[in-house]
Amino acid sequence: MDFPTCIHTSPDCKYIVAGLGQQHILRVFKHGKKDHTVLTDVPEKARSTADLVAAGFAATEKYKYLMTCYADTSLHLWSVKGELLQTLDTQKISNSHAAVSPSGQFVAVCGFSPDVKIYEVQAENGVVSAVKPAMVLGGHTAAMLHFAFSSDSSRVVSISKDGTWRLFNIDVRYKDREDPRLIGWAKFALLGATAKCAVSPDLRTVVVASGTMLQVFSAEGELLGEIEEAHTAPITALDVDAESLYIASASADKSVHIYYNKYGIEGKISFLGKELVKCDKASQKERIQSQIDEAKQMLLKM
Repeated sequence: MDFPTCIHTSPDCKYIVAGLGQQHILRVFKHGKKDHTVLTDVPEKARSTADLVAAGFAATEKYKYLMTCYADTSLHLWSVKGELLQTLDTQKISNSHAAVSPSGQFVAVCGFSPDVKIYEVQAENGVVSAVKPAMVLGGHTAAMLHFAFSSDSSRVVSISKDGTWRLFNIDVRYKDREDPRLIGWAKFALLGATAKCAVSPDLRTVVVASGTMLQVFSAEGELLGEIEEAHTAPITALDVDAESLYIASASADKSVHIYYNKYGIEGKISFLGKELVKCDKASQKERIQSQIDEAKQMLLKM
């Protein structure tokens, strides 16, 4: 019986890609109404000899490709049929994480150097034609641990061994050399050698996990709250649901926990309260007050 070293579901939920530890292959499954079928195996001879550290999938009308990243400096893009499309040398001494943006437009990678490199994927009729450097997210002073795109692909949060996270707005005119804009940053509790991060889809909160602790921050860097013993072993995966109401975490303790995003909702109420004071139009005040009331009702339910 083989086991997965990583697993990823495509944004349209039609495909699952898994790295298989014993066979040392990358297998793509296609969802069916009754079962799953194997679509392709990425051939062993075409893969890097280093360990697989991340895989991702783009499945939109414009972009459709598979991304694999390895512990050396190699990153590959494949067709869903297992054809090698592009090979990149990240020039990072070693890679630690990579991801495909939900839009499919970007592929990003981090590693030994204190930054995140973002590449633009160019495609025609769903076929990848080129991959070009787009942006670099800097400001850290030590090697990177992890990063994550927001669900709308407009934000990236990064965390580093320097014990800080940084949130960037990447919705910029990068082709005109406009730099990504730093929204906020803060120190977090770095417990051990690994950490994970996520941005809520409403773009208002950043969630960081290190060791067994979960911390929730505002996008600007204020610590909103923390759960010291969220698990009994180090947290290995982290995400926030589409409505920013729940935080999901997985751990080496072989469990998945779902937490109410209480701190994030309290932060949202605080932010909207400040916006309400600044607002001078009746229609906007009514809309903001409605959002505050809705968030307060959600807290009562929790």
